[in-house]
Amino acid sequence: MNEYYPPIIIENCHLVTPDAVIERAAICMSDGVIADMGSQIDAAGATRIDANGGYVLPGLVDLHSDALEKAIAVRASAPFPPEIALFEFDKTLVGCGVTSMFYCVSFMEGNPMSPQRTIAKAREQAALITQYKDSLMTNSFVHARIDLPTPEAEPATRGALQAEQVHLLSLNDHTPGQGQHGDLDEFLEMRKRRNPETPLNKENLEILVARHEAIDYAAIENLVKFARDKNIPVASHDDDSADIVHERYNWGVGIAEFPVNDVAVSKANELEMPVVLGAPNALRGMSHGGNISARDAVEDKRVDCICSDYSPMSMLQSLFLMVEMGLGSLEELTRLYTLNPAMAAGLGATTGSLEPGKAADLILVRPDKPTAKLEMTFVAGRPVVVHAGGWQGSVAAGMAA
Repeated sequence: MNEYYPPIIIENCHLVTPDAVIERAAICMSDGVIADMGSQIDAAGATRIDANGGYVLPGLVDLHSDALEKAIAVRASAPFPPEIALFEFDKTLVGCGVTSMFYCVSFMEGNPMSPQRTIAKAREQAALITQYKDSLMTNSFVHARIDLPTPEAEPATRGALQAEQVHLLSLNDHTPGQGQHGDLDEFLEMRKRRNPETPLNKENLEILVARHEAIDYAAIENLVKFARDKNIPVASHDDDSADIVHERYNWGVGIAEFPVNDVAVSKANELEMPVVLGAPNALRGMSHGGNISARDAVEDKRVDCICSDYSPMSMLQSLFLMVEMGLGSLEELTRLYTLNPAMAAGLGATTGSLEPGKAADLILVRPDKPTAKLEMTFVAGRPVVVHAGGWQGSVAAGMAA
């Protein structure tokens, strides 16, 4: 999506910058970037939009979402063509205020917990996102999740890195009894509730434990170095101890993604590794797996980035809910969804905040009940979502003029 639009000025709005909310201001987009910000702006031939007191925020930057694979196979037995799912899901993202998306692609094979995830599907999805990224409305990137217990995953992920299809790498091990599923009994009960037809049996559990015991950690460490040599950020997923966080940090891992407890979060904070937690956790007020509370971590200023995990709709709504709850100021909490993840992914110089010269990736939002209402989304200055219901005048007519 490289085309640029004529100048657009949004006025009579509140601009949410990294450090403050500038009230009753204006912002001008031109040639795909933020051209100017101030109390009043003049630009020849510009379309002018009266925001009527709405809030302009940077577009949301989502470092981790598994939702594409859910869109492909809403029902596991009835998958849709991946191309159709990708383009339709793209509409969902901009409708939720996400302008930069890191699509999770799982390089995994032979895991009885996740039979729908295969290396062939991961390769297909990474190639698909790469092929169509310039045709999608969101700025689209591949987040390669390497399943450590899958021996075939390391060479497959390395191949995707060599093909320059990967923009973020994360190390994943969902073996029950550690990490996200540290309490084995609780995990087995959860599996019964979520998968009553196919509960995890003893045979499958033995397979998972054997796979975990065969992990080639030296190969994984070398893969991290290979990624870092290519300037690809690396995250470690679901770490459950200070020792593991520190070990991965020594390998070159720079992001702590979903650390599961206070000990792991504290070590990541100590090492100044950005901590990523989930928006569903923040919106619901708890982790679905009984792990650390995102709300508590936000209130204690121990989390740096919020991602959608599996639910893009939770991003904007959790942000405004936590503002309403008094867990931080609007500008402070907005950074968790925009500038901080952009910086963690190496995009901070070009997107993630309202600053002249940065990409005109922004959203116009009206806080309301029962939900915050997104009224416009712009990507590189292009209007990709327009809901004109709350504005004075005819915005749709103004955009078409």
